[in-house]
Amino acid sequence: MKKIALLMVLVLTLCVFAGCGGSGSAASGTYELISIKEGDMSMAGEELESYAKLLGVKGALITMELTSDGKASIASPIMDELSGEGTYTVDGSKITVTIDGDPIDGTLEGGKITLANEDLEMVFQKK
Repeated sequence: MKKIALLMVLVLTLCVFAGCGGSGSAASGTYELISIKEGDMSMAGEELESYAKLLGVKGALITMELTSDGKASIASPIMDELSGEGTYTVDGSKITVTIDGDPIDGTLEGGKITLANEDLEMVFQKK
């Protein structure tokens, strides 16, 4: 009986530690831009995909990579000024992505990250 109790405590302890993902292991992965809004202009879905094709981009206009160790990178095949590297932190559903020293706050929910700053809002979907 003691062995079973000890085994259960060990399994529960491992489950607790596995659930603690550090700086955002649940957020880690590759995300693609699916919506962008700046001021009164916005593009999403097929409209955004058509625009990317018109510009000669195969795939997403902007891709964001988040690693399990808290590193972040954003890349755009046509806009070098949107590309860069940095870090990210997650606190519940809040996420802060800092690229080249510039932080931007957002939310993480259901495989989507919404980043908003002043007039700009970008929504990324996890691949």
